[in-house]
Amino acid sequence: MTAFLRLPLGRLLAFSWLFAFTLVHPPHQALASKTPEDIFAQRSPGVLLVQGIGFFGLPQTFGTGFIVSPTGLFVTNFHVVEHAREVTVKLKDGREYKASGIAELNRDLDLAVLKIEAPNLTTLPLGDSDTVRVGQRVLAIGNPMGLEQTISDGLISAIRGDTSDERVFQITAPISPGSSGGPLFNLDGQVIGITFLQLTEGQNLNFAIPINAAKPFIKDGKIRPFKAETLVPTMQSCPVVGNRRSAIYHVPGGQYYAGMMFSPDAVCFTSEEEAQKAGFRQSLR
Repeated sequence: MTAFLRLPLGRLLAFSWLFAFTLVHPPHQALASKTPEDIFAQRSPGVLLVQGIGFFGLPQTFGTGFIVSPTGLFVTNFHVVEHAREVTVKLKDGREYKASGIAELNRDLDLAVLKIEAPNLTTLPLGDSDTVRVGQRVLAIGNPMGLEQTISDGLISAIRGDTSDERVFQITAPISPGSSGGPLFNLDGQVIGITFLQLTEGQNLNFAIPINAAKPFIKDGKIRPFKAETLVPTMQSCPVVGNRRSAIYHVPGGQYYAGMMFSPDAVCFTSEEEAQKAGFRQSLR
């Protein structure tokens, strides 16, 4: 004879609800996050194409940036704007603006926080990069090789560095030249990093700066006006000047030292040792 367990109706309904909830939301499984489609649709309007304009109004560098304040503050990498006499940005909707102010320039952290004067901006929410874990899925939006508004996905493959100042995320989300300064998102659509480096010697070795490193500089405090000479070293402050095309550097007294300072291919080094580490060789003239 089959035995039936008799339960009060209220308890029976409670058990049936719990069983249904378990089927929909299995234990130890996180609730669904945003899809890549959602994140791209919602966040890409806040991602910028950033160009550094050199002498004679010629573009010399390009990369990515992203809006972090309704007042027009945006973040990119220092190396994207270094030596630029002018910085321009292009939004997804096609609007273009010149950087009008500087909130922070930090060569050591490879960070630049600049400002544009523009209405109706999409501000990207910032997450907490201290909570990032190895194996976490991430998305990157940027302009690799000038291909605007490109999204890629991957994992946090490692967290490198022993201190917060040295910490970087190693990621498998593909990036290329032009991606530098772009936002790295978690699946909640929050920016947790800033893409800045690709190692071409290996496979899929890409890196991002944790967003918490940039947070102290993202503030609507004192904004310096952007001036052409701000990012371009003067003759007095550039002891060694290199030629990007030829990978040759010049020192004071050399035949081409003075003239090279006015070239769109000029790059400033603080010492000959720095130039040599960057792969430059000394001019024989």
